[in-house]
Amino acid sequence: MNSDNNRSLSLVGKLAFLFILLAGGLTAWLAFNSPRSPQISPNTTPKSSLSSSAQEIQQKVEIYLVNINQNKAELVSSAVTINKSDDQNSKLQQSFKQLLASQNLNSTQIPAGTRLLDSMIDKDGIHLNLSKEFDKSGGPSSLIGRLAQVVYTATNQDKDAKVWIKVEGEPLTLLGQGDGLIVDQPMTREKFTRDYRLE
Repeated sequence: MNSDNNRSLSLVGKLAFLFILLAGGLTAWLAFNSPRSPQISPNTTPKSSLSSSAQEIQQKVEIYLVNINQNKAELVSSAVTINKSDDQNSKLQQSFKQLLASQNLNSTQIPAGTRLLDSMIDKDGIHLNLSKEFDKSGGPSSLIGRLAQVVYTATNQDKDAKVWIKVEGEPLTLLGQGDGLIVDQPMTREKFTRDYRLE
């Protein structure tokens, strides 16, 4: 009788141990295979993602400034960042926004307050419409310098492009309110180099 009781107890013990073992295994399996949320704290983005996403939405273009060094003017390019776009006119407008924001007299000859009123890229070239401030009086160096900045910045995507300049909707033929810098349009980099000289 005692041996039957011992056998029953032994069987119950084994079954209980087997049940505990199965329950523990199932719990461990569920815990390991349940979906987990990523362990990134809020407002934290990995640095590699930041740099690659910034590169995807921005690009560099050249604008042109005039540096005055020991009373000598020199046209220099400066890389600026704009929003990436497949639209060439959008790139042009963003380039000019950066150019016209440079109002340091040691880096620009373009008069303060000058705005790009309109622009268009057509099969015959680049068309710019600038505000009346662009046509302010100035000495020959100032007039030639500001013309160079506009022509070279406008052609930063296509160095051989023709540039047509208007002031308040009127074709620019004489720059500087009568100071006498004749502008023969369309302008190109090659024509500028041939006809004018920064001093």
